Amino acid sequence: MTCFLCIIMTRFGECVELLSVYFLQVTGEIPPRELSAGTSYDVHLVYKLATKTIGLRGSIQTSSMRLHGKQVITTNKVCLEPKAHGMADDVMCPIKRGDGWLELRLAEFVNDDNMLTEEGVIVVLREEDTTIQKSGLIVAGMEFRSK
Repeated sequence: MTCFLCIIMTRFGECVELLSVYFLQVTGEIPPRELSAGTSYDVHLVYKLATKTIGLRGSIQTSSMRLHGKQVITTNKVCLEPKAHGMADDVMCPIKRGDGWLELRLAEFVNDDNMLTEEGVIVVLREEDTTIQKSGLIVAGMEFRSK
């Protein structure tokens, strides 16, 4: 069963659109040695919500960060939809970029000497409610951006 549809976009190259799943997980990984030492980073999911989106609007997802082969270091409550009335203050919501895409901060870290010895920094967005079908998430990618 195909869960994602590949879309060709000019700015990002290929993007993917979620067709239909019950368990959603989007993962990004980068070796710390490919990033500048001693620099603080934010990790953002860059995406859009399709006109016909099912099971993602208003629901709370979880983002987490871990080092390759190790326990989760941080977790956050996030929402793929821009901040709605009544959304809890501890839930991170996306902002709209100038290019029309949304960006949602999933994690932050400092690429210090200890981090540089690790194989990879792994950031995950999850929606674990398997009772609700999900579709309509268009993912451009995950950006590891210096602060």
